[in-house]
Amino acid sequence: MYDILKVKYGLAISAVSAVTIIICNQLLLRSCRPLYPMNLRQSTDQYKRWKWRNFLISFIHSMLTGFGSLICVVYKPALLVDVIDTYLEMAYVLTSISHGYFIYDLIEMLTHLQYKGSKELVLHHILIISCFSLTVTQHKYCGYASIALLIELSNIFLHFRQLLLISNTSKGSTIYRTNCYTNLGVFVLVRGACLVWLWATLLWVLPRVPLVAKTIAFVSLVGICTMTCVLFVRVYRSDFSGPTRSSKSAPNASVTAGGGATQPLLAAAGGGQPSTAPPSPGNGFVTAGISNEVKLHSKDS
Repeated sequence: MYDILKVKYGLAISAVSAVTIIICNQLLLRSCRPLYPMNLRQSTDQYKRWKWRNFLISFIHSMLTGFGSLICVVYKPALLVDVIDTYLEMAYVLTSISHGYFIYDLIEMLTHLQYKGSKELVLHHILIISCFSLTVTQHKYCGYASIALLIELSNIFLHFRQLLLISNTSKGSTIYRTNCYTNLGVFVLVRGACLVWLWATLLWVLPRVPLVAKTIAFVSLVGICTMTCVLFVRVYRSDFSGPTRSSKSAPNASVTAGGGATQPLLAAAGGGQPSTAPPSPGNGFVTAGISNEVKLHSKDS
């Protein structure tokens, strides 16, 4: 009975998270017009408004789960070593919240399948939800989920980058260039370190992981690493190699590298057409940060 109550507890948090985000999205849609950037307030382009709302919600999610997971691993370093059995209530709650967030974002993807890259993102989100479901229902893999959620620290700057592009912020502006260099550094250091550690810990605990869980983990990590490489190349080319570095760039001319990044793995990551990449986000058991990568791609530009 106690185990059943624990499972219901995690699923309840996930459900509340998804419903809360849906309500916030509707409030932004119907009652918070003044919060939109000036160019969107004057525009009738509903896709761009939806994209801005989606990235804003992704940005907030990355802030919450990224810094939250950082607090978890600092408070309980054992999460980084015993990634299967070490348990921390805060880490479990954060994973459940992210689980709900990805369910919300999956619904968003399904309602925007007409845009290029949406189908790939739907598959990515299903993988993520499957991964986090292991932690939510079994109260295990909190360490793995926490490491994956640390990747959200990188997604903060990726999502903020996209918000700047959607609001027509010049690529030569101080705020954009500052975020640009910070994004590159955090991308390499944080995302890179987390992915290396996810692989290392997965290989270390492999004999203790059930077949289904290890299959999901391997498939997710391979996909995440591929998306990460594509996203990095696209963002780097867009921000450091193009002739438009100092020109005012609208979101349409930006890198549509979808979130935590894959517009079909590609369009979503780096340069593309904004209207071709819907939002997305991170992987569960091994993909919290992934999701975020996907989010990046679809949203990043």
